[in-house]
Amino acid sequence: MTGDGSVVVGFSRSKSGYESFIWDSVKGVRGLQSLLVDEYHVDLTGWGPLMARGISADGKTIVGDGKHNDHDEAWVAHLDKPLNAPAGKERGK
Repeated sequence: MTGDGSVVVGFSRSKSGYESFIWDSVKGVRGLQSLLVDEYHVDLTGWGPLMARGISADGKTIVGDGKHNDHDEAWVAHLDKPLNAPAGKERGK
């Protein structure tokens, strides 16, 4: 969770596998993988489900692991704005 507790990331297991999520009090629970692709334009080609393990105090860095081209790999996502930033700010890379 972020330093102020305003954003939480994690993952859950379902019948179809694992799925990472982000939660904040304004937007509720959202799928992290689709958020990274749709809002931050992160190229996740070759990645299977991501398992978010932590988020920085400022909400701009997320870490986790997952399958990349059928290999277990760790990942770090550095974002240009925190995940709970207001819409209209510059997008992450």
